[in-house]
Amino acid sequence: MNWRNIGKARLSLYRVDLTEDIEFAGRKHVNTWLDQVDLAKNKKVKSWNEALEDKKDYMPGSKVLELDKKLSPG
Repeated sequence: MNWRNIGKARLSLYRVDLTEDIEFAGRKHVNTWLDQVDLAKNKKVKSWNEALEDKKDYMPGSKVLELDKKLSPG
């Protein structure tokens, strides 16, 4: 994860079926396939706050995140 100038981030993981939840045909003004995913209709699997180190120096920070348990397929 990369950040700049924030002390914490709220993160969420959603269950997404790539064959059902993404529609490429007929969509204009979409930059990437990720913009096609409507998270409002998908199930939230996990959500948490992640503490970040904000040194107030406007420099980028980074951190590798690991989940506390394995996710089910999907």
